[in-house]
Amino acid sequence: MAAPRQTPFREVLSAVDTPENCRQYLRQNNLLAAVMVINCARCGAVMHEARNVRVEDAVVWRCPERRCRKTTSVRKGSFFEGAHLPLQKLIELVYWWAINVSHGEAQSQVSAL
Repeated sequence: MAAPRQTPFREVLSAVDTPENCRQYLRQNNLLAAVMVINCARCGAVMHEARNVRVEDAVVWRCPERRCRKTTSVRKGSFFEGAHLPLQKLIELVYWWAINVSHGEAQSQVSAL
């Protein structure tokens, strides 16, 4: 069996160069949900992605029902739930971790970008 292909760091950075591209990259790699798999906890409606500039990711899962409008993080149920860094920085950290770079070196690499 062939070893998995290691993606060059520049290719990863290019794929996650904007928050929108980053979310798309994470969804293509099954690291972030493309659709909300759990209906609204308050009213049961199917939630949809909506822009919200007041949150880190600038998008949330939002209930479409006028009387409800409950929102939930797009990170809900993902590896990134509870993390307080931008998704782009998290991807950079995960990349460095995956290739066994020390914590200190990974931190300095991400801080330098």
